[in-house]
Amino acid sequence: MLGRPRALASPPRRFICEGSPLESPRFHRKDRQLCRQVQRTLELALLELEDPALLGIQLLEVAPAPDASRLRVVLTCSRAGERATRDAVAAALARVGARLRVAVAQAAARRRVPELCFVLSSGEAR
Repeated sequence: MLGRPRALASPPRRFICEGSPLESPRFHRKDRQLCRQVQRTLELALLELEDPALLGIQLLEVAPAPDASRLRVVLTCSRAGERATRDAVAAALARVGARLRVAVAQAAARRRVPELCFVLSSGEAR
């Protein structure tokens, strides 16, 4: 019985939605874990902000861009139809970007905090 191979374990469960860039095999498990942690942290941090321009935004996705040293944060705004509103949201994100990165640094146990690249999506929330 010593030389007999063990039965293979069942395949790992998939917690990432189909079609997500995180599903790509080029992203390491730790990169996906970091993205989920950053997403949870940013969702809480965005709720605590008192900026009126950021009231209607929702966080859609956090993905490595191109690796875990830089993360693409995709946001959508319920009032995204107006060009002035999109510009105001972009300006507000530029103002609070450093504060959001500090929140990520406090939550993530990493030597280097990833750079956050905010992208405003015109699509509806998923």
